[in-house]
Amino acid sequence: MSKYFMPGPVDPRKLRTLIAQAGYTHAEFAAEVHVDAMTVSRWTNGRTTILPSRRQTILEICAALGRRFGREVLPEELAKKTRRK
Repeated sequence: MSKYFMPGPVDPRKLRTLIAQAGYTHAEFAAEVHVDAMTVSRWTNGRTTILPSRRQTILEICAALGRRFGREVLPEELAKKTRRK
């Protein structure tokens, strides 16, 4: 599996949890990923979905979280689980 594989859209609950665990406020995290705090709020409450096609945004999110955690955060950690048929 590629290091940049994104199996589905970003899960807002996972993103919200990781942002909190990293100790970011919405405003701090927004500055790290070059968006405004309202965008982060929409991402974390599920009003806006970050689709896999937004690769650069997803990689910026992973990089910001990785800097706080001191480890690489892969896109798969943010993805919603998809149901297999």
